[in-house]
Amino acid sequence: RKVLRMAARVFTPQLQRKAQATKGLSIVGGYGLQSDSQPFTLLLDFDKFRGTLKECTDAFPAHWLHCFAVKANPTRLVLAEAVKNGFGLEAASIGELRMAGRAGSVMNKVVYDSPLKSENDIAEALTKGVLLNIDNFEELDCVSAFIEKNGEPKSPVGIRVNPQVGAGSLEGFSTGTLTSKFGIGLRDGDGVPVRDAYRKYPWLTAIMCHVGSQGIPFDLAIQGIKETVAFALSVNKELGRSQITVVDIGGGMSVNFASDEVTPTFGAYAEALRAQVPELFDSSIFTKVLTEFGRALVAKIGFFASRVEYSKVTGGRRIAVQYAGADTCVRTVYHPREWPLRVSILGSDFEPRGGDGVDAEFSAGLPGGVAETDLAGPCCIQADIVAHRRELPVISRGDTVLLHDVGGYYHSGHTRYNLRQAPSVWSFEDSSEVEGAGVASGFKFTLLQPAETVDQTLDAFCEEGYTQ
Repeated sequence: RKVLRMAARVFTPQLQRKAQATKGLSIVGGYGLQSDSQPFTLLLDFDKFRGTLKECTDAFPAHWLHCFAVKANPTRLVLAEAVKNGFGLEAASIGELRMAGRAGSVMNKVVYDSPLKSENDIAEALTKGVLLNIDNFEELDCVSAFIEKNGEPKSPVGIRVNPQVGAGSLEGFSTGTLTSKFGIGLRDGDGVPVRDAYRKYPWLTAIMCHVGSQGIPFDLAIQGIKETVAFALSVNKELGRSQITVVDIGGGMSVNFASDEVTPTFGAYAEALRAQVPELFDSSIFTKVLTEFGRALVAKIGFFASRVEYSKVTGGRRIAVQYAGADTCVRTVYHPREWPLRVSILGSDFEPRGGDGVDAEFSAGLPGGVAETDLAGPCCIQADIVAHRRELPVISRGDTVLLHDVGGYYHSGHTRYNLRQAPSVWSFEDSSEVEGAGVASGFKFTLLQPAETVDQTLDAFCEEGYTQ
């Protein structure tokens, strides 16, 4: 009872829930045991996921279709959960398009946005009846040739335009710059070439824009959407018919990586859009509006739990070596200032000891106090540090590192550098059951994706037919 009272005082509720889930998984799935079977895993809070999906849906009108970005978290059962909650899916490759089918999505609720689609990719997408956004004029010629041969498309086909409104705070992730690789510039030729395309092809009934998400403020995102909508309305007026009836506004929601606070919210984004682009909220003007949220839906539902294998001191700096590194945290390792992650430390008993969510005075009072610490990853490169010079308590072998807000764009970006394996993925949700299969610590656990085996990794680099 004394420990519980202390925990309520020095640990945030969010961290306590994660620590309890990690402890439960150690019982159900073997995480944290002194073996190599599962020293590293991604946990996803499905109660929080469902709540976030509902918040998104409730913030917008019924004629809006939210298509979860597969690239953010392509685990099949994650996608299936989004589909079950009424979401469509957005695919940026033929692999993602096929995974959308495996996740159970109907094809007319899938949007295909890849900036590089082969003629075979185009044929497959149009045959399946997905909404296809064209990236450039040469691709438009390929789509036109397919339609001329095979007849009108089953679902809307549109052009991705670039309103060229500028960059946000992360230039490398801003897609609405003057020279962006994505889409056709609306300011190139004053938009006349795009306007001519809609006039030439009546089957072009959609338009899409996306100026970026992370690091993009609302006003910049909405400026791009506003200019795109104005362009679509002018095309319809010029043609004397409502040809463009579908608008895809992409993502546009940043994630707060600095704390547990969810900001901005879907409600705030909807309110800002309604104030500046009211046409999107009128189904008599546009019959369907699509979004492509990804990170905003899943980042905060996920955290890595990684066992500390070794600790040491070099040059006076404490270094803890654990399993999350350059192979799974690519952006954070190579761009640490732009993509920092919050970290927390659990002891071998899975009780919080330091880092984010733990009272600083509590950590300072532990044996050894706190000191600058690097959290090193497993890869053979000096840059493989997921957290630099953090004030953390003494970290011992068998402790656990939690890396927060990694539910999107982390395990999906896994690389096979050093022939390392992708981690397992587990979901957890509140459970009233005391015991049973997959139940522990008040949670129900489900294995969504098993850890990759060494042989599976090696097979990707072996010639066909090779056997040991």
